[in-house]
Amino acid sequence: RAHDRNRIKRKTREVYRLQKAALLQYGEAKRIGLDMMWIYLGKTELDYPSLYTAASKLIQKTMIAADKKFRV
Repeated sequence: RAHDRNRIKRKTREVYRLQKAALLQYGEAKRIGLDMMWIYLGKTELDYPSLYTAASKLIQKTMIAADKKFRV
């Protein structure tokens, strides 16, 4: 059980690391700071490509929501 949770955390951190540049560029361009917290609620472990795609969609949604909230 613990090794499954650790593997999920490791994959999630790696997926974020690979995609955080876009989020950081967005924040710098808009002059806003963004904090994110991800909670994995799935019962099964996603494969890496699925997790990468889900994270990408989440980051895009975060940017859209920030645009609406801050109107920048």
